[in-house]
Amino acid sequence: MASRYIAGSQFSTTSEISSTICHQPSLYIDEPISWESVVANVKFTGGRLEAVTLEPVVMNEIGVGQPDVHDEHTNNQFLDTRGLPSPATGLKAIDILGRVAHLSEPYGTKLMIKDGVAEIALSDAH
Repeated sequence: MASRYIAGSQFSTTSEISSTICHQPSLYIDEPISWESVVANVKFTGGRLEAVTLEPVVMNEIGVGQPDVHDEHTNNQFLDTRGLPSPATGLKAIDILGRVAHLSEPYGTKLMIKDGVAEIALSDAH
C-alpha cells in the first residue's frame, strides 16, 4: 500500500490508519473518506446468489441551511440534510471502488471495476 497522508500524518498500512482513527474520533469525521461509501446490490435467482455489484456514493458534509450552534440537541434542516448520499462519478467513483478493492484483497475477494461499478467475482460454490 502506498503511503497515505491523513491530517498531516503519514501511514503505510490500513491498520495504522484504523488504529489512529479509533484513538482520535475527531480525525475520522473531518476526513473526506468518512463521507464516501458503496451501496451493494445483490441478485438472487431461485435462492441462489447470482451477482453482487457495488455502486460508489458520496454523502454531503454540509446540510442545507444553518446549524443551530446554540442547542446541541436541536433538529433542523441542516442536520436533516447532512449526509444525504448521491452517486459518485468520475475519478471519485474510481477512487472509492479502488479503495474497496484494495481493502477486500486480504479476504480473497476480487472486484472487477467497469463503468463506475464494481462486481464481486463469485466462485461456483456460492
